[in-house]
Order: sequence, then C-alpha cells, then structure tokens
Amino acid sequence: MDKETGLLVIWLIDSFTSGPPQGAGVSVTVDGLLQQPLRKANGMFVFQKVPPGTYRVRVQAGIYFSEVLDVSTERLDPMHPVVPVSLLPTPAYPFDYDATLVRAALRDERDLPLAGVEVTAVVADEASVKARLAKAVAAGERELALVRQVSRIRAGETYLLRGSKGGKEELCTIYESDEPARTCLCVETLGKGFEKGSLLLPAMRGRSDDRGELVLPFRNVHKKIFVAELRFVTVGGIDSRKEVSVGEGRWTALGAVRL
Repeated sequence: MDKETGLLVIWLIDSFTSGPPQGAGVSVTVDGLLQQPLRKANGMFVFQKVPPGTYRVRVQAGIYFSEVLDVSTERLDPMHPVVPVSLLPTPAYPFDYDATLVRAALRDERDLPLAGVEVTAVVADEASVKARLAKAVAAGERELALVRQVSRIRAGETYLLRGSKGGKEELCTIYESDEPARTCLCVETLGKGFEKGSLLLPAMRGRSDDRGELVLPFRNVHKKIFVAELRFVTVGGIDSRKEVSVGEGRWTALGAVRL
C-alpha cells in the first residue's frame, strides 16, 4: 500500500443469508471522502486513494437497518483493508413463507413503542451446539480452531462462545471461515480467553424499528422445536431476558413485549 494513500473496503453482509445485501437503496458513504466507491457484486464497496486517518462510515441499506461506524485505516491490514459490516434485516425484509422467525412489538411501561432495542437470541441447548473449541484461545485473539462442527459456518453469522466450565460468555461475529481447516476468524478480537471444549452456540441479532417492531430470523439451528433465550438491551440500558419456544419453518408472533 502506498504510504500516502490506500484502499478502504466496506464489505456489507446480509446477516440472514450471509450473502450480499438485497434490494435497492443500499449505499456507503465516508465522511470526508467525496468519491463514489466502486461497488462489487459480493457486497464490497471499495474506496481508493484514501489518506491515513479515522473515518466515520455511514451505511444506508434499504430493507436493513442503517449502520454508523468509525474506522481507523491505520489499524487495518494494508494487504487486506476490509471492514465487514453485518446488516440486520428490518421487519420489511422479504422473508420466505417458510422462514423461521420470531416477531414482537416492544413497548415500555406506558405502552409506547421502544425503538432501537438491541436483541440477541441464543439457542443454548446441548443439541444445538454448532461446534466446540479444539484448543484454548486467549483474550486478544481472533482465530477459533473447531472440532465436532455440525454444519457450515458463514461470514456474518453470530455465535455465543460459552466456556465449557460455565460462567464465561462472549458474542463473536464471523469474518471468514476455513472449512477444510476447521477454523474461523471473528470480526473483533476476543475480550476473554476460553478453554478447549468451550461451546459455540447459534445466536441471532436483531433491533427494533421506530415503531418498536422486531423480527429475529433463525437459520441452521437443526431442530424442529427449540428454545431461544431473548436478551434485550434498550437505549436506556435496561437489560431483560425472555425464553421463547420456536418452531422450525414457522413465524412465531409474541405480540406486545413490555420491557
């Protein structure tokens, strides 16, 4: 990479399909850069001749929630300056009729819509374990070596790492996966260390829209009926949990959920 300028690549990933984003209205802008990025079919938006620095990246994504993130080009790999952004579907996303979904209307104590609530759904029973760690991983590392993997792990998917001895947990969004080597890279470095045998559990993320509407899509759980623990974190910091029974290939409507 040139010392004065380089590339900045924003890689948009549909968190449900692990493919490029669908539909119209998808755009990426970077504060301070007037150029239009080169858009590739795989969901990458390439900015060229970018001076070193920290930039605010804004993603407008049609049927996905918009995202804003700060990126330091000096912290990126100069040979692979790619920043993955996992896009969350809004309730307007065109899911198939046989998709596995949980829908809800989030409300506060006064029955007013709660917008911007971050929700994680964890499928934590033993039969739903995606894989186990083949060896210990230390805090600050990104690569996970896996064993007893039951199905493919894809970029943009989120998993909950849970220590085999209980207690420790951490979410990991996948950056890339090497199936033959049974390894995967997390987008961020881990904040905790995990011992050999720790569990990789399916986790789905969602967010409520301006009307408080929430949709959580599930994929690759491999059970006809399973229990998901929904973890809610509101803009005001309220944290609550709710267990929900989910049927594969069904739309589960929870109605109003008050937080």
